[in-house]
Amino acid sequence: IKKLLAEGTPAEVACLLGWDADTRRLLLSLPHDKFLAWSKDMQRLLQHGKATRAELDTLVGRLNHVGYIIPAARHFLSRLRDLLQLAKTAGVQPFDTECIADLHLWLKFLQQASNGINMNLLTYRQPT
Repeated sequence: IKKLLAEGTPAEVACLLGWDADTRRLLLSLPHDKFLAWSKDMQRLLQHGKATRAELDTLVGRLNHVGYIIPAARHFLSRLRDLLQLAKTAGVQPFDTECIADLHLWLKFLQQASNGINMNLLTYRQPT
C-alpha cells in the first residue's frame, strides 16, 4: 500500500519540455542546473568578448528556449542572430557594445526564468 500511495499521488513539480512545472504554485521555471550552466557560459563569452559560430548557435538556441516563457525577451535576440549570420561566413565575431548590453540583459532574463514565471501569464486569451 505504501508503494501505491507514492505512485498514486500526483506530482506537484514535474519536468516538462525542459522546464520545471510547479502545478501547486502555477509556476514554470528554468531548472537550476540549466540556469547555472547557461549563466556561466554567458559570463565566459562576455569575458572573452567574442564567440565562434558554434558558441553563438548554442547561445541563440538557449536564449530562444527562455524566450518561450518570456516572449518580450525575444526582441533582444536580433543582434545576436545577426552576429551568428556573420560568424557563419567570417568565423569568430567580437561583441559590440549593444550585444554586450543585450547579454547582460539576458542574464537578468535567465534569473527571472529560474525564479519562475506565473503560468497565467503564458496563456493567451481572447476577449469574450
